[in-house]
Order: sequence, then C-alpha cells, then structure tokens
Amino acid sequence: MAEERTTDEVQTSKVYENDPLHLKSFVNSFVEVKTNLGSSYKGFVYTIDPVSESIILLKRQDDRISMDIIVGHAVTSISRITVTEDVSSEPIPDEMLFVSGEQISEEEAESRRVQLKAWLCANHIPVVEDGNMLVMEDVIVIDSPYGLNQCLVSNDVIMERVHKLLKQMPWINVSQ
Repeated sequence: MAEERTTDEVQTSKVYENDPLHLKSFVNSFVEVKTNLGSSYKGFVYTIDPVSESIILLKRQDDRISMDIIVGHAVTSISRITVTEDVSSEPIPDEMLFVSGEQISEEEAESRRVQLKAWLCANHIPVVEDGNMLVMEDVIVIDSPYGLNQCLVSNDVIMERVHKLLKQMPWINVSQ
C-alpha cells in the first residue's frame, strides 16, 4: 500500500518560492554575486533566469566586454553595490553585445544580395526583396551579409535544405 504524504512533507521546487519581479529588479544594476565556493563576481546584471536563478554579468575591461555566467545553484547571495571609480556607471548597451561578425561595405552587400537572389531563382526558389532582405514564401528570410548565419527559418528541415543550397553556391563564401 502506498504511503500518503501530507502537504508539509511534499517538497516544492525552489522555482515556486522565487520572486521573479525581485530578480528582475537586479537587471542593469551593478552587483556583487557570491558563490558557495567562496568566489565573488562583480558586474552589471544582463539577465537572470527566474527558473534556474542563473545570472549573466557583464563588465567592461579596457575596450572589451567580458561576461560571467554564474549558475544558479552556486549563488549564495546577490547584492547591489556602489560603482567604483574604475567602472563605468552606465550599463552596457545591447548594441555593444550583438555586433555582426562580418562588416562589409554597402556595395559588397548589394553584390551579394544580387548574386544570391540570382542563385536562388536559378534553383527555382521564388524570392522577393523586402528592403535589404531576401524573402522566400514568407517562410525564409536572409539578411545582410547574406550568409548561413543570416538565414531566419523556423522549420529545421527547411533550414537544412537552404543551408545545403547556399553551400553549393559557387560565387561567394556564404559560410558566415
């Protein structure tokens, strides 16, 4: 016969005890995070996962941005601290984090777009231009600089086929 448990005996997940709004209040704040191994990390909170309580901290070092990912189970405390003189008091803007890996001129982008559109049309893929983007049947979008990493497709099977076709394109290196 199975034992019955009272509600006091049933362990609830820590996720039900979290206060997501409290965690969100740390975003863009300069904090110190202490871990169960005695380590201490300082930086601006980029995000906190409310389920795992993992924290992503960003900090500037010279002209670079470094990122620390602290897994939630290791965090013992998080506290806002005063920004020191050697640290900028401004949070790091998203534009500094997500810079395209390849910078090309407008002329090169135009050339790639024209060549890619011709390649897709030659392979009987209907393509329309929407500004700088190539759009296929409202399912696939390829943006500048027109490489594999710029393909936006929600279906994995279609993504695989588009990547295969782009890799066969003889004119440009689309591995970006």
